[in-house]
Amino acid sequence: MKVKVSPFPEEILPYIQFHSTNLHNIRKLHYIYGEDDKLVGIYVFNEGMVYPTFGYYGVFYDCNVTDMMYHVHQDRLGSYDVLTTDTGTIIERLGYDVWGNRVEPYNWAQRELFDNGDDMHIFRRGFTGHEHLGSFGIINMNGRIYDPNTASFFSPDPFVVDASSTQAFNRYSYCLNNPLMYTDPTGEFIFSVLAAIFCPPLLPVAIGADIFGAGNLTTQIMNGNVDNFWKGAGAYLQGAAVGAYYVAPTFMTIYGGLQATVTTGSIIAGVGQGLQTGDWSGLGRAGKIALGNFALDENNFLGGILQGISRHTWEALTTTVGYGYTQIRNANGNVSRVDYFGGATFATNEYSGSNDGVSFGSFINVNIVDGITGSFRDRVLSDPLYMHEYGHTFDSRFNPFYLLNIGLPSLNSASKKDGQHKYYWTETRANRHTGLYFRKLGVNWNNFLDDYPFGR
Repeated sequence: MKVKVSPFPEEILPYIQFHSTNLHNIRKLHYIYGEDDKLVGIYVFNEGMVYPTFGYYGVFYDCNVTDMMYHVHQDRLGSYDVLTTDTGTIIERLGYDVWGNRVEPYNWAQRELFDNGDDMHIFRRGFTGHEHLGSFGIINMNGRIYDPNTASFFSPDPFVVDASSTQAFNRYSYCLNNPLMYTDPTGEFIFSVLAAIFCPPLLPVAIGADIFGAGNLTTQIMNGNVDNFWKGAGAYLQGAAVGAYYVAPTFMTIYGGLQATVTTGSIIAGVGQGLQTGDWSGLGRAGKIALGNFALDENNFLGGILQGISRHTWEALTTTVGYGYTQIRNANGNVSRVDYFGGATFATNEYSGSNDGVSFGSFINVNIVDGITGSFRDRVLSDPLYMHEYGHTFDSRFNPFYLLNIGLPSLNSASKKDGQHKYYWTETRANRHTGLYFRKLGVNWNNFLDDYPFGR
């Protein structure tokens, strides 16, 4: 178990005493997280009673003045659902409507606005793990203040999280107006704000950190990998580490220009297709492909940072070719869906009549004869074609000349169609990478050696 101490360890809770004397209880909260970074409990250490410096403003429950361990049971969004004791006794049940307003847990009855509701509960945090300010009917979501009654923030999000979604362009809205699927675990561009205040010369680096942090967080949210605050913060920090490094080399200006050119072309193609046919899905896929530049390996924190740095430095040529190739295939109607796994961007052409793939850096294009149903992650972990193509990303990551000494020889071998391509050294090498990586995810590569061998 990992133990994290709340960044706001002290709370002053109202307490009613006899003879019109108001006392307050000061307590420290120690948040306890499991190995999956999900909150499992809160240990409350009470420091004792102190007299307040302000008048009594409500009727509150009698505070527990003894130290106590509370076990926190959350729903899939990370909201506090049930609090229990060490013996399993239920102390409190909580309920929320879809936008985060507190409701009665037994009958879902709506509470009156500004009813001091958070002071009637053991903990102020509730909806998606954030802090309720019941006296004002709002929720503190770290970077911004959220009003669940209007389902909007008080201030706009400085980052459009998904250019392919019209919902994202309302930067006051909460989670693309889809609160049952997404959460907003972090605030605004924190590194840029800190740099602007404390160290302006580092502002360009901070902006790069925030852009990549938000980009990686967005891909992880879209992939369903963020279900609590700490996973969101981890994804943001992982991307931020890459972004801070990325803006340092001056040659990145040329590379960034190439990326911008490809992105602009793909947007124009998507808009043109939408205007001509009424089908805007191509533009949506183009946006997801563009976001793939920020996606990092969710299965390996440090490995994902190295992956991102490599992608945009010594691997930049391969990345540009892969990004451009994927966008062109999408513009030509040869991509039916775009997904992220392990920091790679998979562009799949379903019901294509063949099973094959090609990888350029972290951009992987796959043709399959069937369609994908259910979780994409489950498909990857059960389909050796997807895992094999992912194995090529490791060679690209550590080889700045991947296109010349691996990509072209592999393409030449595949073009012979003599049935020997699976034994070619570029393919068996990728299989070895694949076997090592996916073994940690519970995959036994020995089950696929007939078609994807380690050698002859």
